[in-house]
Amino acid sequence: GGEYRFDFSTIPIPVDLRVEKFTKKLLHNNNINNDDIRTFWSEVLKKIQENESRINMIHLDSLIWQIASLSENELCEYFGSLGIEHIGRKLIKLFESSFD
Repeated sequence: GGEYRFDFSTIPIPVDLRVEKFTKKLLHNNNINNDDIRTFWSEVLKKIQENESRINMIHLDSLIWQIASLSENELCEYFGSLGIEHIGRKLIKLFESSFD
């Protein structure tokens, strides 16, 4: 069998509209640019990898893409279905009143 492990460590997060809007809402800052967004998620990934080295930027981007447009209730349901509802509640606290 071949080896299918790829090194994603140098790949920045692709900043599409969904990632951009989610990041601006999370940081309460509409004035950040794509480089700032990439730097932010790179730092988030470094922190995640301190506890879970198997997570890479592709995983993080996929998660953001899935949850970016969810309401508060949907976030709780999403993370609850994974058995980690407390993560959804923490995200909601980060957003504070910035949910649409």
